[in-house]
Amino acid sequence: MATPASPAPPLAPPEDFEVLEFEVLEEDWNKYELEDYTLIKARLIPTRIERPKRGPAAQVSISATPIFSVFAQKRGPRGETPPQETWQTLEKIPVKIITSSEPWNKYRIPKTGDVIQVKLIVSEVFRVKDKFDNFGEPFYILTHSQVVSPVTKGSTTLKF
Repeated sequence: MATPASPAPPLAPPEDFEVLEFEVLEEDWNKYELEDYTLIKARLIPTRIERPKRGPAAQVSISATPIFSVFAQKRGPRGETPPQETWQTLEKIPVKIITSSEPWNKYRIPKTGDVIQVKLIVSEVFRVKDKFDNFGEPFYILTHSQVVSPVTKGSTTLKF
């Protein structure tokens, strides 16, 4: 007999969070060379950093948007990006990542002096069969996640 899942805890109201301004210290492009000789460049762009008004001061939440740009040797006719709701039904071909570079992007929060680093990590790449974007580049779907980490104050790895 299955037990019912516990309900998710309610989300805290927006007024319980403080939005924090941030400055870019370092932002680089990730690069992925694929087995089909395509280069994909990616970047994770933070759009909002906030922290709870009560609780641990170092606890922050980051909203970010990934962007991707494809540079393929074999291009096709200019097309349109398929709507995201149809991606599950498209025929996808796994493509191996041959080399990758995933540098940390670093941001300072002036109010606290804290520096955080954010990294986009791509784990899988799929080329969509017979689909091309408006530049004629093959259409890819990437499985990805983001990692956020504080930088220790006084770290010698940062350049200001």
